[in-house]
Amino acid sequence: SVIHDMAIFLGWPVKDCPDCFNNWHESKKVPEQLLGPGNMNIIYDHMSALEGVWPPKRSDDVLPEQQCGLLTKSATQATGNFESPTSTQVTIYTFGTHGKKAQSAFSNGLLKRFGTGRVKYNIEAKNDCEYSGIVKQQDGPCLAINYFSNPKCLYDDMIRGYPTCKTMLTNDEHCDDNRYEARGYYSSAMADMTYLPLGPRYDSWHAFSSFMIENGSVIAASSQRKYTFNAIFTKSTNIGRSILVDEIQKEGNILSSFVHIADTWAHDPNNPANDLIDTTTYMQVLLESVFTLAPAGHSPETFRLYEAVEAGSIPVISLDKDYKEHKCKNSLSHWLDSPIIIIESWNEVIPTLQKLLEDPEALDMRQADLRVWYNQYISSAAKEFETFLLSEK
Repeated sequence: SVIHDMAIFLGWPVKDCPDCFNNWHESKKVPEQLLGPGNMNIIYDHMSALEGVWPPKRSDDVLPEQQCGLLTKSATQATGNFESPTSTQVTIYTFGTHGKKAQSAFSNGLLKRFGTGRVKYNIEAKNDCEYSGIVKQQDGPCLAINYFSNPKCLYDDMIRGYPTCKTMLTNDEHCDDNRYEARGYYSSAMADMTYLPLGPRYDSWHAFSSFMIENGSVIAASSQRKYTFNAIFTKSTNIGRSILVDEIQKEGNILSSFVHIADTWAHDPNNPANDLIDTTTYMQVLLESVFTLAPAGHSPETFRLYEAVEAGSIPVISLDKDYKEHKCKNSLSHWLDSPIIIIESWNEVIPTLQKLLEDPEALDMRQADLRVWYNQYISSAAKEFETFLLSEK
């Protein structure tokens, strides 16, 4: 019945097959217990977006509306089937304001969306961590997050002031400091440190979330997108970006694209005084692009990678000389088995994309596979980070 309704909904051909489901039996699995609260909340968000569209209502429906055996969130909780694991509050101390963008994973919902629900994050922002005796802390586990070269928070002051907290460093784009227990920006030379992926930057995520609310969480298939690729970056951030600019501007490039190359990087892309693309336009372009060119900035790992995948755009990276010689060794090693596009030089980018466009069906499959890979990757990283936070110091 569900498959029949789905076929009608999608306009697929329907044929009689009286014996097709003779060996089927009712599953005894409880989706809520298998998926966990984090993934269930994602499903419930999509259910809410499809309210009134799917599942189709029938005149003989006697059960509460459901999707693939999942009651609505309120009905599930009312029946007592939705059992959240016990959450432990972890206090996150941050210092100063300069490093907030690199700490976006704590403010863009990434850890809540992909976590298991074992940790409830309580953010406490501090102006500094200058040592003046041990600071009054919240009870329970805690994490003190510093950003690289923070003038308002020296490492020694932080560990003296917050002696019971785990420590984490963000913004260390050249992997210069190995004193902390956890970090953003991966390096195989620091593989003993717990690593938390960047995720989308919080201002980009805010713009993206607004689009999803307006559009009912619809992500267009690769084959239905306006631009073949986008190239939105600051040229001066990395010398390798100049090579990419030359490739994009070569004669003979007939691929549809959105290109905006700024001269100078700035902290706030939404400030009209600079020449950067604002985050709303930026995320809209990603939602309309088959591919997103993701050249290295100060680090090969960029927010753009995560923002592109969230928007259903396939990132393109180059494992060029700059990547191989960067101080953050093998910084994108987690991505090398993903369905993104990986080339050895930006000289290859245009012919590579032209070839991929020849098979729209394969592009759509790659896009779908990338979403599955990304969900598994971030879920695994979030679970590992929770385990780190809850372990004994």
